[in-house]
Amino acid sequence: MADAMNEAAELFDGTAPYYAAYRQGYDERMFAHVAECLGLDGTGWALDLGTGTGAVGLVGSVIAVDPQPSMLAEARVLAAARGVTNVEWRLGEAAQLSAMGLPSLRLAAMGAAFHWMDRAAVARDLEALIDGGGAIVLASGGAPGDVSRRRGWM
Repeated sequence: MADAMNEAAELFDGTAPYYAAYRQGYDERMFAHVAECLGLDGTGWALDLGTGTGAVGLVGSVIAVDPQPSMLAEARVLAAARGVTNVEWRLGEAAQLSAMGLPSLRLAAMGAAFHWMDRAAVARDLEALIDGGGAIVLASGGAPGDVSRRRGWM
């Protein structure tokens, strides 16, 4: 497990400042849509898995997990600059979910990092952590209209 985390950390070594400066963020309308669909009221826990340089909002507290120490460091700086104080930063990877001692989650969110994960195993682990009214959200950075709405998906 340590070898896999080291490989993931090395893969993105040195990229955090570029992610922070050049990676396109998510449209605020997407966050509003998720909040409306799930009835999020600013309480509960969210998991931002593979957080990179930023974390999701919408809930009372966020656990942001990434295998790259410099990504977490950059995310802390950006969060502090925005006055965000409700994030717990954790060095780790998706394969460690069951050992992280996570609380019941209202939301688990992943962006492009999801394609690096063992998706079936992550979905199984998250299903056990998501409360009855919660959901797993996969956010795409693609252009509007790239992904069509499908049954069972928001």
